[in-house]
Parts: sequence; structure tokens; C-alpha cells
Amino acid sequence: MLVKLDKTGYDKYLDYLKGVAIIMVLINHGALNLANEALYPLWIFEAVPLFLLIQVFHVYKKDTARYPSLTKLWDRILKPFFYTQIVFIAYGIFAFFKRDASIHDYLVNMVLSGGGGPGAYYIWVYLQFAFLLPLCFKWVRSKYALAIFIVTSIGIELFCSFIHMPDPVYRLLCLRYLFLIYLGYLWAADGIVLNTKTFLLSCVSIISILFLHYGYEYACYFSLEPIVFDTSWRTFHWFTYFLPWALLPYLIHVLYRRMNNNKLSQLIVLTGKRSYEIFLFQMIVFGLFPINDYIKIIICFLPLLYFEYHQLKEIFTSKENKEVSNQ
Repeated sequence: MLVKLDKTGYDKYLDYLKGVAIIMVLINHGALNLANEALYPLWIFEAVPLFLLIQVFHVYKKDTARYPSLTKLWDRILKPFFYTQIVFIAYGIFAFFKRDASIHDYLVNMVLSGGGGPGAYYIWVYLQFAFLLPLCFKWVRSKYALAIFIVTSIGIELFCSFIHMPDPVYRLLCLRYLFLIYLGYLWAADGIVLNTKTFLLSCVSIISILFLHYGYEYACYFSLEPIVFDTSWRTFHWFTYFLPWALLPYLIHVLYRRMNNNKLSQLIVLTGKRSYEIFLFQMIVFGLFPINDYIKIIICFLPLLYFEYHQLKEIFTSKENKEVSNQ
């Protein structure tokens, strides 16, 4: 079973996948109390790996890799992110004048966290990937690519274990995600493949994730160091990424096809197109708004309404779908 990804033009499914992934992010930040019961580690927690796989695919899909444009990175990624951080700085100054907090401690914590708001680390991981992908292009195309990335990933686990890398530093580095570079290249080369081999690999990831998450949650403390670095990012290791690489995106594609381009499907695609704006806005909402978390999830979709108002109006006012179904 194969999901072919368009390597020459626009692929609506990738926007759908991004839409699902950003919804996962919102659920993770707004309904984390359901994590254990709803098996979040097997789907909700896989949002960042899905985003990174899509990033790798777009860089490698034309069988070449150029260094990113600094202008585009600034305009599209960093400038909106810094605008978001200005909101947090203003909040810190306001709290300081109200004598509710130390502005020095607040700003230091922001810097060490990579920014204010949940998920700020992702921006820095994205940027590291942007510059690493061209460097890795030669290696992903090598016949020894799988061995190279497995050995490198194991080496990273050993290195981080031996130096006892602090969680705040590890959080901002892309080390735990490097194996996704190889898997994302396979998306670009072959598409999303679900066969006996990739299904079994996905099962290995599922078993590993369940063991690492629920074993730690409900059993006595244990450590698999130095082979598996013991960190707060417990389920994010090279051998856990076969799930978001094969089985999970295939199942999401099955859902995408069954929705047959209906109104909800179109809404999810638009959500994917505005996933970055929604991501930045949710940082402010979950970081600063003193209201119920479930209400915050709904509020986080306001950028979609702002940027895609006319498209949304067309979707919800049309009596029948005018677009051709994307089979």
C-alpha cells in the first residue's frame, strides 16, 4: 500500500496532514490531562515528528537540496516568532510593575526556554533542520544511509547519556530528531509505504513507546542508559519514529480519502495551510490567557478565521462541494 506524494506541485494531503498535526498540538497543550487514558504517546505526541517529516520531504522532493534563503526564513519563520515573543516580554514588564514577578528572572527563563509559550523549542529545531538537511543530502542518498543514521542516532544517545546533557539544552537541540532526516528522505524517494516490513517496524515503535511512557509512569523508576538517553522526552528516540513515518500517516490518509473532500476535510486543509500562524497564536493563548484550557483550544483557531475568512465562508455557504475529490 502506497501513498504517493506530489514532488512537482501542490499536494493537498500534506496540508491535510499538517492540519491534523496542529490540531494534535492544540489537544496536547489544552487537554494533557487525558494523555494516559487516550494513548496520546501513540498519536497526539507525534505532531512534531510529522511536521519535521514534511519539512524534510519538501527539501528533498526534487532530489536536490539547497541551503535555505535567509530572507525567507526571516520573513516566514523568525520575524513572526519574534513578534510573538514581544508579547511575552511586554507581559513580563507589566507583571514587574505590578510587583508580581522579577523581570530579570522572567527574561532569563524565556531565553533558556527558547522563548515564551509552549512549543517555543520547535522554532529552533526547525531552523537547525533547515541548515542540516543540505549537509545531510549526500549521506541520505548513500547506500549505507540506514547504517549511517542508526549509528549516528545510537552515538547521540550514548553521548547525551555520558555527559548527562541537561534537559533545557537537549530540548532546544534537534539531536533526538536526526533519524527523521533519513525517514523523510524515504518519503521523498518512495512516498509513504505501508507493507509488511514498515508495518512491523511501526509495531516496534508502538511497543517501544508504550514501554517507555507507561512503564515509566506506572512502574518503578528505571533507566536504559546509556543506550537510551533518560530524558523528559521519553518517547522520542530513533526507534520510535517508524510509527509517524509509516503507519500513522497512512491511517490519516485513509481518513482523508474517506472524508472525500467534504467540508470538514476542506477545513482541516485550510488549518494546515495556516498551521504556523495557529502555532504562534497558541503560544500566546496557552502561555498567557487565564481561562479554561478547553476554551483556549477553540480560541487558537482565530488565526484561521482571520486569514482564511473568505475561504471559510465559501466552504460553509456552499450547498455542495465544487472541488473534484482528491482520490
